[in-house]
Amino acid sequence: IYSTYETFAALKSDGSVISWYEPGDGSSVSVTSISNSGVVAVYSTQYTFAALKSDGSIVAWGDPFTGGEAPTTVTNANSGVVAVYSTYGAFAALKSDGSVIAWGDSGQGGEAPTTVTAANSGVVTVYSTGLAFAALKTDGSIVAWGDSTYGGLAPSTVTAANSGVVAVYSTGGAFAALKTDGSVVAWGFSTYGGTTPGNVSSGVVSIYSTQEAFAALKTDGSVQVWGNSSNGGTNPG
Repeated sequence: IYSTYETFAALKSDGSVISWYEPGDGSSVSVTSISNSGVVAVYSTQYTFAALKSDGSIVAWGDPFTGGEAPTTVTNANSGVVAVYSTYGAFAALKSDGSVIAWGDSGQGGEAPTTVTAANSGVVTVYSTGLAFAALKTDGSIVAWGDSTYGGLAPSTVTAANSGVVAVYSTGGAFAALKTDGSVVAWGFSTYGGTTPGNVSSGVVSIYSTQEAFAALKTDGSVQVWGNSSNGGTNPG
């Protein structure tokens, strides 16, 4: 079972989907039925669902402004979609050729740059904050888009080819990229952890996050945190 803010969608063993909502009078109303369509997974934004089918195509429904109207580049049979990611108001579909197609609210990541939309762009996975996406490419670089305040504008230390990024983590408004040399580069809303502290310049092996803070585990067993102190951004004494 999957959910938006107001609606549920149930994926059944026969590959069909039923979605419903409660209109306020206590009754349960079915709003969408996708029968025997080979659906393998369902994703959501705030008010929209996107179903990935076994033929690599997408079926989207819900609010058209937050992803309910998907482009033909992902809705056609054999579109090659292998995974879908979301922000509050947009979807990003990763295709088997290493390209990404985004749709939904352009201010929340619904309009991807040509550096990831072209075939063989080399994207291996996509990450998201509430309002932005970040795509990790095979050359260890990052391409980000969406709301610049919430991570849609990445620094040159991760966007250049061979930047050495191996993984990306996110809070609600910032990204943190872990590089091969054990250093971390963060960007986005500073209150959400978007400013890199000096104590994560080396030795980091993994990163964890809350809604507004990051915690980096280092090779010496120590943990360094940053972001909103009320959400885990201050180390305990």
